[in-house]
Amino acid sequence: MRKKSFVLLSLLVLASLLLTACRGAATPEGPAGRTCADGLEGETITFYSQAGLTGPLSTILGTGFVAGFNDGIAALNEAGGICGADCRFGLGRYAI
Repeated sequence: MRKKSFVLLSLLVLASLLLTACRGAATPEGPAGRTCADGLEGETITFYSQAGLTGPLSTILGTGFVAGFNDGIAALNEAGGICGADCRFGLGRYAI
């Protein structure tokens, strides 16, 4: 029984890898052929995160996460933003 489960799981993983590798390349229109009919030039889109910069999880979900998010936003802006809109990162604030 255990061997059958392992073989089945291995086949499922292999099939998912093959399907992922064989999918078509990304299109400039975006997902599902959507285009930016109305440009968003001059607009700003802000992405917020609740990543804690202090506390026990800050080393895992804090500064590294924020740095990665900032790098992603910078790459997005270098590629023209989202439909021409500038993107920025804002750290969410909350109180317990």
